Amino acid sequence: MVKRITFGTLILALVLTSVNAFAQIPSKSSIFDRYDRLIEDLQKKNAALLSPQNYQKALEFYKKASKDFDKDDPDIPKIQRYLRQCEMAALEALKNVDHAQDIFDALLKLRDKALDAGAPQFANKLWEKAEDKLKDAAEELEDDDVDDAKDEAKDAAEYYTRARLESLKNSMLGEAKNSLELAKEADAPHLCKNTFTAAENAIKETESLIMENPDDLSSIRQKAGEANYLARHAVFLAKQVKAIRANNENAEMALLKFEDLLSNIAEPFNYQPQFDRGFGKPVETILAYIANLKSEQKRLMAENDSLKEALIKLKEKESGLSKALQKKMELEEKIKKVKSLFAQNEAEVRVQDNNLLIRLSGLQFAPGRAIIQPEYFSLLTKVQRAIREFPDSYVVVEGHTDATGSAYKNKLLSEERANAVKEYLNANLALDPNQIQAIGMGEQKPIASNKTAEGRAKNRRIDILIALPK
Repeated sequence: MVKRITFGTLILALVLTSVNAFAQIPSKSSIFDRYDRLIEDLQKKNAALLSPQNYQKALEFYKKASKDFDKDDPDIPKIQRYLRQCEMAALEALKNVDHAQDIFDALLKLRDKALDAGAPQFANKLWEKAEDKLKDAAEELEDDDVDDAKDEAKDAAEYYTRARLESLKNSMLGEAKNSLELAKEADAPHLCKNTFTAAENAIKETESLIMENPDDLSSIRQKAGEANYLARHAVFLAKQVKAIRANNENAEMALLKFEDLLSNIAEPFNYQPQFDRGFGKPVETILAYIANLKSEQKRLMAENDSLKEALIKLKEKESGLSKALQKKMELEEKIKKVKSLFAQNEAEVRVQDNNLLIRLSGLQFAPGRAIIQPEYFSLLTKVQRAIREFPDSYVVVEGHTDATGSAYKNKLLSEERANAVKEYLNANLALDPNQIQAIGMGEQKPIASNKTAEGRAKNRRIDILIALPK
C-alpha cells in the first residue's frame, strides 16, 4: 500500500530539515570566544610592537575565520583550521613578547618615561621614529638575530630619550615661548628690558634643567612656571610702558592706581596712607601690620592648641572613658568641625576608606590652565584649617579631569592643577615636604558620566585626601 504525501506534510518536512541544518551550526561566540580573549591578551601585552610578525599572522588567520563564518554556508572545519593557526601564531607571539621584555627591559622603561611626558602629542615625529625602531628590533628578535635587535634597540633608545626631552620642553615651555614672541611684538626688549631678559634666562634655565635631570619634574615645573610668569609679565609691562609714553597723563594715572591699590590693602587695618613723600613709609607700615597679624595668628593657634589639650584632659577626667573611645570621640569631633568649615557649594566632606575626603566642588580652573584665581584663596584657606586638624597625617591632592581631549594632556593638566593646589596649601602649613603629595589622575576616575556637560563638570575636580589616624 503506497502512502500519499500531502502538501502540508511536505512543508513540515522541509521546515524540520531547515531547523536541523541550522541547529548543526554552532554559535559564533561558542567558537570564537576563546580566540577573542587571546587577541585581546595580545593587544594588552603590546604584541603588535614587541612581536609584530606573529601578531599580524594571528590577526590575519582570525579575520579569515571570522569572514568565513559570516558566509551563508560556513565551512566549520575550515574555520577551525584557521583558528588553530591563529592560536599557534598567538602563542608564538606571547613567547616573543616575554623574550622582548627581558631583552628590551631598559628600552621599555625609556618608552614609558617618554609616554608619561606626552611624547606622542608633544614630540610626535621623534616618537614615531622610536616606535618604528622598536618594531624593527622586535622583528629582528623574532628572527633570532639578537645582535641586530640590540643595534636597532640602541637607535630606539636614542629616539625615545630625545622625544621625552623635546616633549618636556614643548609641554612645559610652550606657553612661555608663545608669550615671549608676543612680548617681542610689543617691543618688550626695549620697553622692559630687565623683565624680558629675565624671561629669556628662565626659559634657558628650564631647558638646562630638562637636559640635565629630566626626572626632577618638581624643579622643572617650578622653573617653567617662573618663565611663564615672566614672559606674560613682559607682555603686560611693554603694553603699559608704551601707553604711558604715548600720553604723559597716563604716567600720573599709573602712579595714582598704585596708590589706590596700597590704600585698598591698608583699609582693613584702618590705616590711611599718605603718599606726599613717596611709597616707602606706607609700604613699610602695611608690612608691619601684616607681620603683626601673623604673630597674632601664631599666638592664637598656640592658645587654641592649649585649650584643646585642656579640654581633652578634662573630658578624660570627668567621663572616665577608655582611651580608644576618647580617640574616637576626638576624631568625630574633628571631622564634624571640618565639615562645618565648608558651605554646600564649596566642598563635599565625607569619610572614605579611612581617609577624610574633601571634594572641592567650588574650586574651578580656566580651561586648559592650572592657575588658581584669587577668588578661591579663601576656600583653600579653609582646606588649610582642615589639614591643621590632623597635623601628623599624610595628605594627597588629587587632580581629575573629564574625558574631553587627549588622555596624555589631561593627565599632565591634572598633575599641574594638583601641584598648584599643593604649593598653595604648603605656603602657610608647617608640614614635612614628604607629608603632602600631588597626583594627577587625569580622566581615570570619573564620578559622573562624561556624556553630559553636568557630568563632565563634576569630573573636573580637585580631591583632598587626609589620612585619618587609626
